[in-house]
Amino acid sequence: MASAVEVPQVLERAWPLVDVKSQGFIYARDFPLLIGKLDEQVNAQRPAHRRTELVSKTGRDILTKFATDQEFFKVYKEDFKDLFNGLVGTSFKAAVEKCAGEETLNGASPTKSGICEAANRDAGIAALKSHQIDDDCSPPSSASAMSSFGRAQNHHDVVTALKRELQFQDEIIREKDRELLRLTKRASEFQDKYEFLEREFSFYKGHAEPHATTRKRSVPSPPASAPAPASSAFASQLLLHDNTKHEFIIAELTRKIDGQRELILAMRAQLDAADSGVSGTRRTLHSGSSSDPPALSALCDRAHRAFAVFLLLVVPLFVCLRAWGALSTARDANVGPRAIVEGGAPAWWENSAVLCRLRWFVADVFGQGAPGVGSLLRTRTAALDGPALASYNRLFGI
Repeated sequence: MASAVEVPQVLERAWPLVDVKSQGFIYARDFPLLIGKLDEQVNAQRPAHRRTELVSKTGRDILTKFATDQEFFKVYKEDFKDLFNGLVGTSFKAAVEKCAGEETLNGASPTKSGICEAANRDAGIAALKSHQIDDDCSPPSSASAMSSFGRAQNHHDVVTALKRELQFQDEIIREKDRELLRLTKRASEFQDKYEFLEREFSFYKGHAEPHATTRKRSVPSPPASAPAPASSAFASQLLLHDNTKHEFIIAELTRKIDGQRELILAMRAQLDAADSGVSGTRRTLHSGSSSDPPALSALCDRAHRAFAVFLLLVVPLFVCLRAWGALSTARDANVGPRAIVEGGAPAWWENSAVLCRLRWFVADVFGQGAPGVGSLLRTRTAALDGPALASYNRLFGI
């Protein structure tokens, strides 16, 4: 049998024939080509009629299907053996040892080609059976259980490799997206600069022609003998350039202000549309809610009308009572203390309890600081002296 050192040498010799760029990986579409190169390395010292295949026909069909389905899957050199074991169902070392043998790898004539063909045939049958469903009800043997466990482990390794490759591709896609954003931003900046330069060129061109025409018409041509004033012409050119530059800056600022104004108008239109929608919604809600209690609004209207009528009646009455109170106060002020003490005839309004209370209430509230009820009471109190005051105090125990 081949030694552990010689089996990797077969892969080391065949791998550069496919990975010509020395990238360290090949695509899955080149996987059958690598198997062919491995067959050539194994059968390098055999005659044509004794050549054997590293993988059986069934295994080659599986590899071809894998290369077709996963065309751009990267197969790294260090993962080749695990992937080979997962797809074919046989380790790469066992396949090479069965097909080559120790004598073949050492240069001796092969004598076990039939055995290798039988082994390949058995391996193909086992791989074919691994992709079919067993309908028998007999319990599996320990060998089949071990092979199933091995296939599950191989599939797990393949899935792990695929996940790693998918993660790598996702990172590449994210990097490309970031690069696309950067390039898009730079392209937008270049587009803005180009538009700015185009506007500047058009502005300068449009302003240079009228100035040149006006200058030709206004400035007379000097005589042939007189030299041209170079300094004055240069100064006029500089002045014209500065004026044109300032005009262009003003035009650019005006254009930006117009753009901002259009943006503000558009936003204001959107806000007005939103406000109209909200007011319509409120109006709809109000109409829907006010349809239920119409009596409440009618009651409020009646209360407002009653309050207005009350004000219309009370204000003139208050003015009249105020004037009347002032007149009564003035009249009472002229009445001497003796007449009050002697108990003169009461006023006509004092005969009505309601008018009397209303009169004194208005006088107390609005008569502060005026010679009204307060002064009248003080006058009457001052008049209650002598025998009447003593009798009053004795009666009430004061």
